[in-house]
Amino acid sequence: MGMIIGTDAYFFGCLPPIVEVCQAFGIDGINAGMTMLIGKNISLMLSPLVPATFLALGLLDNMDLGRHSKFSFKYLHVVSLLMIVSAIVLGVVTLN
Repeated sequence: MGMIIGTDAYFFGCLPPIVEVCQAFGIDGINAGMTMLIGKNISLMLSPLVPATFLALGLLDNMDLGRHSKFSFKYLHVVSLLMIVSAIVLGVVTLN
């Protein structure tokens, strides 16, 4: 979802309803916000809506957005999983 919409719409448009739904099921809103923030890492580095991605790709000779996405997704996915595990271990995100 983060790759389709921009950062502002993601946090100001999608986050409040998701927090409300999570609270209805007994999950703290801060936990929903933290996990959405961690999950946004993948889409920020791969999104075509982020100008810095195009700037960095423009500095490389034989790289386009498709090749960059194929190469980077697996590494960014692992980093996001490590961040979620770290957040749970450090107590930033609690499991109910």
